[in-house]
Amino acid sequence: MNSTINFNDIIEDSLGPSRAICLPWLILLSFVYGLIFVAGLIGNTATILVILRFKYMQSVTNLYLLNLAIADLLTLCAAMPLELYQLWHQYPWELGGFACQLKVLIPETTANASILTLVTFTLERYAAICGSPKTPPPNINSSSSTRNRFTRNTLAIWLLGLLGALPLVLYTRINYLYVNDQPLQGSAWCGLPFNDPDRTWETIMLSSTIIFFIFPLLIICLLYYFIAITLKKATRLDPISNIDLHLNDQRCSRKIMQSRKIVIRLLVAIVIAFTICWTPFHAQRLLFLYVSLYSEWSNQLRSVNQVLFPMAGVFYYLNSSINPILYSVMSTRFRVAFSLYINGLFNGTRGRDKSVGGGGRGNNSDNSLILNMPGGKTPKIQWRSPNFIDS
Repeated sequence: MNSTINFNDIIEDSLGPSRAICLPWLILLSFVYGLIFVAGLIGNTATILVILRFKYMQSVTNLYLLNLAIADLLTLCAAMPLELYQLWHQYPWELGGFACQLKVLIPETTANASILTLVTFTLERYAAICGSPKTPPPNINSSSSTRNRFTRNTLAIWLLGLLGALPLVLYTRINYLYVNDQPLQGSAWCGLPFNDPDRTWETIMLSSTIIFFIFPLLIICLLYYFIAITLKKATRLDPISNIDLHLNDQRCSRKIMQSRKIVIRLLVAIVIAFTICWTPFHAQRLLFLYVSLYSEWSNQLRSVNQVLFPMAGVFYYLNSSINPILYSVMSTRFRVAFSLYINGLFNGTRGRDKSVGGGGRGNNSDNSLILNMPGGKTPKIQWRSPNFIDS
């Protein structure tokens, strides 16, 4: 009995308590995770269904947002349960080696795919806005070449995301503490062998942060800087002051500029939310590297990690549920599409593309929507043509 108690003391001194944080905070954290899961599941599922249902929503930008929603759903449905399990029961790990590696493979792959998606649609916006003015923007809603490019880019995004995750997955395993060269079965934990520092996996972890977080954000910031300069110059060249332009051309040009600004604001908000939500995660990862390479887990560093670890987890998963909220708040187009879809569900119909600028016979000449509301009311909602939204 005494030897067992001594072994437990050794395990707790080396690995900390079995629960990641104290019980009251763990219960609160689990409740917050539950709220994030429900919000993210509903929001991302609605985003996917709306984009797939309405053809006018299938612009290139929205298709990339669809890809982002899929990555977020995978994170919430596959990564969060394993994360919660480990929060409640850090050791001994009892789910086996496959689940241990899956715990790293899924979040790393989806995280890499998310940041690569942000870079890709930023490049698309840059090409559309800062490209040659002599080349008119393609009709995104009907261009097969554009959709083929999106398909190729999406496959490349997920392939690169998976390849970027594999090195860390290969070094993730079930680890043990040893006493007299004998493994302590009660000490089994899933993760990198931090008790056996190795420059290889430490370099891989640092490289992952640089390649899939720091560099992409620098590229995105640089591209949006050039986009902002281009839009500012275009704003100064107000088409209304150009008497050579026909009135319809003036209105068309102003609509294009205004629509582009709306899209850019939404995409910038997504990038800012991503940066805020992911910074604690990478800060906690860098702290782990610092302790592994140059220090040891002192009481002070453990206290910092006790605060940073749950904060990183909350913000990490919050990013997977916040994007649909941004779409609803900042995009009238998404709000109308959500309303149409929900209205169709409650009325036993499935929404109609052709009444939403889809090119069918029901398309209104003034690009407006007719929603069937309770009481027989039919409010008219004005909106801009899809060709201007994501040009």
